[in-house]
Amino acid sequence: MEEAKEVHKCLKTAAGIFKAIKDKYIGGLMDSPDKGADLDARVMEAYVHQCTAEAQEVTLARAIELKHSATLISGLACETAYMFRDADLALNSFEDKQFLKWRKYFQLKHQFYLAYAYSYHGETLLAEDKCGDAIRTLQEGVKCKIFKISIWLLY
Repeated sequence: MEEAKEVHKCLKTAAGIFKAIKDKYIGGLMDSPDKGADLDARVMEAYVHQCTAEAQEVTLARAIELKHSATLISGLACETAYMFRDADLALNSFEDKQFLKWRKYFQLKHQFYLAYAYSYHGETLLAEDKCGDAIRTLQEGVKCKIFKISIWLLY
């Protein structure tokens, strides 16, 4: 548990450092960074989103481990999915192949956590005796898993 807290703290700190560099220091450089370099604002934005999303993964894993409510876990999983999507979107203007695997990683994580969100939301609906809605929700989760497999094969 202490190790997870330390990982979470380090990832949040890293996200803050990347954000500070992007917001405060990159604009003051004498030469603008090369397109796609580590100091490119879009790459820095992806770093911020990645660190934040991976910190959220730790939070989500802890919520699952502590058997929190399915509603809470579904919400955390959905939020995590969209953090990874935002990281992918930060890089979508690059056509370079050098970003392809990184973007596939973000897309895979997005689909993975979206499937988690649907699964736990389906569990919530089932507990509320909304069986039809639960089935439809779980079917969406299965679609995410199928899409995830296709991304994984390309990764």
